[in-house]
Order: sequence, then structure tokens, then C-alpha cells
Amino acid sequence: MDPISLQIIFSRLQSTAEEMWAALVHASYSINIKERCDCSAAIFSSGGDVIAMPGRATLPLHLSSLDGVVRAVLHRFARDEIRPGDMFIANDPYIPGGGGSHLPDYTVVAPVFGASGRLAAFIANLGHHSDIGGAAVGSQAVHMPTIFH
Repeated sequence: MDPISLQIIFSRLQSTAEEMWAALVHASYSINIKERCDCSAAIFSSGGDVIAMPGRATLPLHLSSLDGVVRAVLHRFARDEIRPGDMFIANDPYIPGGGGSHLPDYTVVAPVFGASGRLAAFIANLGHHSDIGGAAVGSQAVHMPTIFH
């Protein structure tokens, strides 16, 4: 592919990732997402590699969280099992690509299918929620013996 076409495609994907992030922020009811912008978005290849992330909007902490989440989905589900409309939600910080740096980080992953019906890519977003329940306010129960508490 010639360099000009490659740059046009990359810029289009980058712009799409930035629009994903903006839509997440604008549609959110969470103060953490709407006001603090504690969220990120990304586009991935069908193999789980990052293709594009918003340049100015992504929090550096989320780079490591988003990097392996699609590969974790592909590890648990065969490609031929994934269908249009599927959504995968992850928040386990103790498995590689588990979807966050701590429990209040939720990652949602969706497959994207091409016109031929073949899996073409994945899109994902990550948002920090202030309290997901549990034994302590703010979901920070550091004194609990297991993650399930």
C-alpha cells in the first residue's frame, strides 16, 4: 500500500476511535466518565492487536488494560462462536487482558463484522465506575482475602 493511502486509512481509524471516546463521554451518566473523562476507547484487529486509540483522549494507565483484552476474549471464545451483537464485559485485574487495572474499571468489547459476514475487527471502551458494590465504599476493600469479597 502506498504511504498516502496508508496515512488516510490510519487517520480515519484514529478519528473513529476519537469519536467512540467522545460518544462514551457525552452519553455517560457517571461523573467519573462525563466530568473526569476516566475512560478510553480503541479499535483492534480481529487478532487482538491495537489498531487505533484516541491520541489526546486516552489515559496512559488504560493502555495496558486495553492492550490484551481482545486477546483474552479470543482465548475464551473461538472465533466461529462470536456473532454479530455479542458484547463482552471484563473487569478482572488479575488475569492478563482482564479489562482493567482494578475492579472499578469495566471494559466492554464488541466484534465488528465485514459485509461478507466475516469477523473484521473489535471495538472496545473502558470506563472507571466509582462504586461497583462490595464490602467497602468505593469498591476498595483492600482488607478482604479474595477478589470475590
